[in-house]
Amino acid sequence: MATVPLAAAQVTTTGRPAAAADGGSVIGFGASGVAELADGALAPGGGRVVPLAVRDDNNGGLLVRADVETDTASIGGLLVRVLADGRLDGAFGAGGVVALPEAPTGVAPLLDGRYLVARPGGWARLGANGAADASFRAPVPVAAIQDLVPLPDGRTLVVGTNQLVAVDVNGAVDPGFSASAALALAAVVQIGAVGVADDGRVMVGSYLAGGADECRVVGLDGHGQLDAGYGIGGAAVPQAEGAPMLDCVLTIGSDGTAAAAWFDSSGLSGVVSVLGPTGAPAWTRLDRSRTVVGDGLLAFDGAGRLVEASMDPDGGTSTVRRMNTDGSDDLAFGTAGVATVSGARHLVNPVLTIPGTGGVVLAGDANDAGTGAHVGIWLASLQAAAGIGPEAPLRSTTAFVPLPPMRLLDTRVGLGAPAAKPGVGGIVDLQVAGAAGIPADAAAVVLNVTATDAGGPGFVTVWPSGGRLPLVSNLNLERAGQTVANLVTVSLGAGGKVSMFTLSPSHLLADVAGYYRHASSATSGRFVPAPSPTRLLDTRVGLGAPAVLPGAGAVVDLQVTGAGPVPASGVSAVVLNLTGVDATATGFVTAWPSGTPRPLASNLNLAAHDVRANLVVVPVGANGRVSLYTQAGTHLLADVTGWFTDATAPDAVDGLFVPIAPRRMLDTRLLPGAALGAGGILARRVGATSVVPPGLAGAVVANVTVTESAAPGYVTAWPGGTTRPLASNLNVVKGQTVANLTMVGLGGEAMALYTQSPAHLIVDVSGWFVL
Repeated sequence: MATVPLAAAQVTTTGRPAAAADGGSVIGFGASGVAELADGALAPGGGRVVPLAVRDDNNGGLLVRADVETDTASIGGLLVRVLADGRLDGAFGAGGVVALPEAPTGVAPLLDGRYLVARPGGWARLGANGAADASFRAPVPVAAIQDLVPLPDGRTLVVGTNQLVAVDVNGAVDPGFSASAALALAAVVQIGAVGVADDGRVMVGSYLAGGADECRVVGLDGHGQLDAGYGIGGAAVPQAEGAPMLDCVLTIGSDGTAAAAWFDSSGLSGVVSVLGPTGAPAWTRLDRSRTVVGDGLLAFDGAGRLVEASMDPDGGTSTVRRMNTDGSDDLAFGTAGVATVSGARHLVNPVLTIPGTGGVVLAGDANDAGTGAHVGIWLASLQAAAGIGPEAPLRSTTAFVPLPPMRLLDTRVGLGAPAAKPGVGGIVDLQVAGAAGIPADAAAVVLNVTATDAGGPGFVTVWPSGGRLPLVSNLNLERAGQTVANLVTVSLGAGGKVSMFTLSPSHLLADVAGYYRHASSATSGRFVPAPSPTRLLDTRVGLGAPAVLPGAGAVVDLQVTGAGPVPASGVSAVVLNLTGVDATATGFVTAWPSGTPRPLASNLNLAAHDVRANLVVVPVGANGRVSLYTQAGTHLLADVTGWFTDATAPDAVDGLFVPIAPRRMLDTRLLPGAALGAGGILARRVGATSVVPPGLAGAVVANVTVTESAAPGYVTAWPGGTTRPLASNLNVVKGQTVANLTMVGLGGEAMALYTQSPAHLIVDVSGWFVL
């Protein structure tokens, strides 16, 4: 564990614009970056309005939880919604304010635009306009709600003093998340903070009373069980020699990093100590101001940098400091790592948040500079992403480089891994960087992953090596002997590798379709989503090819450029949802650029009479065509969902890819808790969430799984708010579980899903394309 000096060399980030204005005020927010809201306007009945916390509402606005108090007592609470320009949202509550009988202890935005709000005496659900929802009658699930933490899939974690439960939008407790035993085993007496890591872990910061308080961080998996790989037995303790942990506060980063702050033994200065994602000590600073110790004064940004707020009571200003991931001051932020927020009023008592749109937002008390009398609250917005104004938390954008299909892994013959079938719970680490023309600095890869000769029902999960096995799946197996393929987009992990987990014994194959390279802008490799998925090929009716079933060994040359929404030129690769229908025998289908030799690779595996789909990303070949080979006879369908630009396109940012750790954003088995009926349509908001920032994503990469289907049918995904197209993404028979990758545009921040037969749907998102 390193103790670092006050200042150190600046750290730059590959593939991003140089930071130039970080720490500066956001032009257009309030007056010169500061908005002031008067006590009388917020609480006409009187009293001081004191902000308790500020958070992003995942829909472009900010929510401020506030207490209304007199000199002697609290007399009520407020929930205030502020627009992106610092003005009160007149469509929310009464002029942007919802009055509550008590100060709110937590607020969680729901994916449908409503809000859960907790207070000491109970909880409520508010509509998007702030009006109380009288239909919400769920009992309070914990003794006293300390906080509410939204989950990406629409559930909400309800935090009690030493309890943690998950609920759906109606407040019903999810029995699939049970943390009571884990918290008891970890001897958690009081929960201080809860955060959700990108890999699905739930990190709990806790206090243990015992003379001097002890800060602890407990790692739980996505089901509420102790994460044995975190710390020692699931718990870790941040510490600095000679500094007792008094009045500890915690914050959790998106990768599971935890930061704690407390007073030193003198009580005159502060200590900040950071634990890495596995619970190992990372760095400690002993030089912090004592005003850093307080709830809401520390937060991690999207790049894993720690941001802290503190105040100068004598100067009436608030300051913000940003530190690099090694604990050194980020000299690109403000002046030598520090930005100052000041105004005509004394601006004190700051609380801090990092919104999904990037930057840093603070709220605090505004006092008269002359008399010191309380006059209202203030909010400040600072640029703090990459020096180009508010934007998504710092993540590297990438451009796609298509490759002719090439096999990288085949455990049957020892290609890429030993020649042995991975067993139950087997893990294969595949070297990707440096193979098949993929450079060492590639950011992510597109692989067609196949499981074959399955030993029984199970699933396969693919994730970046060195990270934790996420609570998602990529393909599903239903029976012994089965062969199933699915396209996977995954970031490269430690050493340029990806890892593959198989629940049941299965041989694994992987064929590369391309990779993503770091790029702040690009000509080629930018994704253009089709306005709506469009069918280009259907051999049953003669669309795109003769109306005849392609036989064994047949090749269909499909014109893709100039067909449907695909332009006649400027296309490097096309994204097709390829479906085999009425297969005459067991076999496979291969897609590749026309005019080139057929590769030793496959895209789609079929059994006799099977109907199955798989997404393909294939370079465009001679005359704008792609070729499709059928080992056994089968009808072929192809729906285009988008394409990638070539080098003739203008240099731009739109369509660049932002890979993320896979996150589950929908599971109808949990939320809404019932299968969709026949012909059911569900719009799932994916953008403007904690996973995909608002207003920045034009399309997403999502693995869609259908399970517990009540009858044969199909599932279609398309941009929300548009007409359902004549296209499909995956096909099922009764009782089947099938997954397929989708690359689909967003409409109104949402993707729409249709299921022909009653079934449950699951959506795991692994990245998004810049709008």
